Amino acid sequence: NLSAAEKAMQESIAIDPTHAAAYAALARLYRKQSRWGDAAAKYREAIDKAAAAKDDDFYYELGLCIIEQADEPT
Repeated sequence: NLSAAEKAMQESIAIDPTHAAAYAALARLYRKQSRWGDAAAKYREAIDKAAAAKDDDFYYELGLCIIEQADEPT
């Protein structure tokens, strides 16, 4: 159930707004739903939260999101 998953991830962020992986997980869910703007925004938040860890995985996933959005028929 995607709406339950979205709610759980949002609750995770509410509990710990510094947890970058929760933002990335929510972004992945939005990608599955082709919610490109929402996905990109959450990846950017994940990048901001992970800046101290210098984790570049979220940049990679943001790039994939942008590619997938470009591949969508308009």
